[in-house]
Amino acid sequence: MGIEQENVNLKIEAASLKAANIQQKRKISAFEGHVCKSEKQIDDLLRKLNSANERIQILEQEVGSILINTARAFVCLLACCINLNNI
Repeated sequence: MGIEQENVNLKIEAASLKAANIQQKRKISAFEGHVCKSEKQIDDLLRKLNSANERIQILEQEVGSILINTARAFVCLLACCINLNNI
């Protein structure tokens, strides 16, 4: 009787462990799904960040060109004023 009871107890424990294992596999699968979704969101954000950085570089170049042209125009205007004063 003792061995039979131990056998029943082991079968119950095995069934319980199997159920717990199945539940853990479901949780792992759900976490993997969340990780994949998070990775996709990170990739999308990185693409947007890279695009924004490229646009910032373009704007910096445009602003730089505007500043250079403004400085040139100012120098020319200053030179004209100096020439007028010398007349």
